[in-house]
Amino acid sequence: MLFLAVFCGFLAENQREHMVEHQRAKKYAAALYKDLVKDTSILNQRIEALEETNANLDSLIGLLTIKNNASSFDRIYALSGYAFGSLFFPATTSTINQLKNSGSVRYFSGTELIDNFNAYDAQLESLKGLQESNIYIQEEIRKFLSQFLNLKYLPRFKLINETQQIVYEHTAVPAGVQKIYQADNDHLRQYANLCSLKQSDYDNKLRWLKGTKKLVEKLIQSLKNDFYMK
Repeated sequence: MLFLAVFCGFLAENQREHMVEHQRAKKYAAALYKDLVKDTSILNQRIEALEETNANLDSLIGLLTIKNNASSFDRIYALSGYAFGSLFFPATTSTINQLKNSGSVRYFSGTELIDNFNAYDAQLESLKGLQESNIYIQEEIRKFLSQFLNLKYLPRFKLINETQQIVYEHTAVPAGVQKIYQADNDHLRQYANLCSLKQSDYDNKLRWLKGTKKLVEKLIQSLKNDFYMK
């Protein structure tokens, strides 16, 4: 009888721990799901912004490669903010980091969920290398533009913090202000080449963002399947 009582107590305790872990898993899953839904919205915005930026860089390169294009200087100036600026993806990593640092990933039992979680985490780690490769190109373009045109009134990307949306904001240029300092063909060609490098960098980012979006969608679906989320 004593053995049976001890055994039943063990089963009850084991069941209680299982229920506690399941509740923790649901709590983490809900928080992660919320982060991923937010990131999906930001990813869509960044993909759209990058595609628009590359299209405008195409237009800018076209203007820079036309000889005797003094009449295009206003348009070159208006588009140069796309070359000067930089777009990034601010992933929401608070829940992911908490899960990893506390070892709480063990609360997720589904193989597909764990695989998709690890794939997304690895993708976010690869972002660091992508951003580092961008630094050199960004510095070269900004160094060149500081000598090539007037940066004070240059259009810029503006981040709306509430929605993480990116807008391209123009500033009124006072009459008589010189916009472009060095408009000879050599400088225009050099600028066109730098814009081409910027496009290549943005192409890499676009591929990364679209790949990340697919991983996010898979992870969201796994959370829905394992925790019956809608």
